[in-house]
Amino acid sequence: MNRVLLFTALLLSALFAAGLARLFMLRFEKGDVYPPYSTLRTDPLGAKAYYDSLAEIPGLDVRRNYRNGVRWNAYAKEDRNAALDEDRDDTPKHTYSRQALVLLGTPVAAVEHMDPAELGDLDGWIRRGGRLVIAFNDAQTTRRSETQTESSTLAKSLFKEWGVKRGTVAVDTSSAALAQEDALTEPGLPWHATLCFEALTDGWRTCYTYRGKAVVIERPLGAGSLVLCADSYVFSNEALRAERRPQLLAWAAGEASRITFDETHLGVVRGESVGGLARKYGLHGVVFALLVLAALYVWRGSVSFVPRNEEQDTSDAAITGAGHGAGLANLLRRHVRPAELLGVCLTQWTKSCARKPELARKLPRMEEAARAPQDPSRCYEELCRIVAER
Repeated sequence: MNRVLLFTALLLSALFAAGLARLFMLRFEKGDVYPPYSTLRTDPLGAKAYYDSLAEIPGLDVRRNYRNGVRWNAYAKEDRNAALDEDRDDTPKHTYSRQALVLLGTPVAAVEHMDPAELGDLDGWIRRGGRLVIAFNDAQTTRRSETQTESSTLAKSLFKEWGVKRGTVAVDTSSAALAQEDALTEPGLPWHATLCFEALTDGWRTCYTYRGKAVVIERPLGAGSLVLCADSYVFSNEALRAERRPQLLAWAAGEASRITFDETHLGVVRGESVGGLARKYGLHGVVFALLVLAALYVWRGSVSFVPRNEEQDTSDAAITGAGHGAGLANLLRRHVRPAELLGVCLTQWTKSCARKPELARKLPRMEEAARAPQDPSRCYEELCRIVAER
């Protein structure tokens, strides 16, 4: 019975765990647990379609960055695979001549208050040949900690350092127009953002305008280039399905051999968990061995390796009780011999009943009858007759 209950509980627990895992898988497959414009998100607000499309191009290495504090300037000089997507095991082990870093859905406040060291590191990375593409989401608030933003008196603005100011523009049903005919062949872009760029310094080139305001701009910087897009909608899954602009998407990626989509600015960060370390160092066999040991331990506690003894197994037999009379009889059989039984009974009777005068006169006759050699049953009848006399 206990074995059946144990296996039933294990089966129900396994079914519950499988159902819970399935619910989590459905949620992660949909991707709505991630922020808008994340390349891990598959619904209309995500950008996974753009990421997967680039990943299908032969010879192009596309990956994600989940690590905070990556030194991009040093990364441009040598290939540091550990800082990026650890799921890409087929990454070529060579240095790339052209690299691109794409930040989609970037909150405006995230670039208004940047750490000077981080900003200088990005500047050096671009000047070494990198291409930085920042697409903003003016409806998204920053996820950075206060110690990195407004609370830091040393924070610098990306707009100020690179000679551009941000402004606002009223949004209607019109599209962003192509500013000049060049590498871009898309005549118009669907537009939904109120952010625009103003007071551009020398070196900036306006690619698209919306109601007379610059919304997509590009600037060469050293050996690399910088692209700012005031809206991330054109990179989203919804835009690629309904309002696709392939020439613009290809132009944004540039001629890079490796394209990195940053996820840390959206709050998607990969920590050093036990599961991550196990995957990193190939400890899948150890985990499987631990699961086997756990199963063997449960089996050992629920199954007996010694066969049942049917003759001694009385677990299913009913246990009958006994009254106080049966208990007294068993006690007398253990401690009083049959030949001494009447003498012991007479002694106990004398202590309790011989105090009455009429019974005390009969005691000598009863003791004489008890000492006489005869059958115990007849002696008992004689003693009862003496006691009953009047």
